[in-house]
Formats: sequence, C-alpha cells, structure tokens
Amino acid sequence: MGVLLLVSYFRSINRPAGESVSSTATESVLGEGELPGLDQLPADYVIQEGDSLWTISERVYGTGYNWVDIQAANKQMIPNANLLYVGTKIVLPKVDPKTVEHVTVAGDTLWGVAQRYCGSGFDWPALADANGITDPQKLEIGTVLTVVCK
Repeated sequence: MGVLLLVSYFRSINRPAGESVSSTATESVLGEGELPGLDQLPADYVIQEGDSLWTISERVYGTGYNWVDIQAANKQMIPNANLLYVGTKIVLPKVDPKTVEHVTVAGDTLWGVAQRYCGSGFDWPALADANGITDPQKLEIGTVLTVVCK
C-alpha cells in the first residue's frame, strides 16, 4: 500500500491542475471476519478463531467441497489445510460451487446422507429441498441425490 501511495504522489506532483486521477484498485468493504457472497468473489478474508477451510467453503460457496479451491489459491499461505493461523490473509477465489452426488443404497436416510457429507444430520431439509423430496420417509434405493449443505 505504501508503494502505491508513493507512486501516486510522484505522479501527482507533475500533473496539470484540474486533471483527475482514477484508480482501478478497489478495497473490500467487508468487516474483519465477514465472509463475502458468491457475487463478491474473488475477495480477501482473514482467518478467524475456529475457522477451517471446510467451514469457510460451506459459508461462502454453500458446500464444503470447495475447500480445495481455497487451498489451491493460497498455496503459499496454506501449505497444510489442517494448519490455519488466525490473522492469515487469504484470497477466496471466484469458482463455481462444487456439487456432489450420492446414489442411495439400502438403509440410507436423508439424515444419514446429510451427516456423512455435510457433517450434520440437521442439514437434511436442505438435501430434501434440493432434490424435490416431499416425503423423507420414502427414499428409494438408487435415487441420485445432489448433495447440498446449508
């Protein structure tokens, strides 16, 4: 930031009076710890206490499976996905949310599928909504579910 100010200063001292300067650089208006929406990506984010790449991905992309995209965009800052340091500034890339499919087998329930993929059985209503399931008691074997977590 300091280099940009210095460059701007030296450019401005030789500029004729009245000539305006425009900048294409923009700064995020997000508060610290606030995550952007998909329409605000790419964006910077500062790792907070309790964050994991999975939970950040869930909150930004609607699915934890984009954690790999976050790590790939931040290889220098996050060489190990299991070691995040509070205060580390990372970039959340503009990528499409990943979808995962699950083919139901005997004994599957929406609760169990949600628990397996989303980490919580309480995500079963999102799974039902995304797949047009009106009666969760009637989950047929061989049904292809698009996995959606909250």
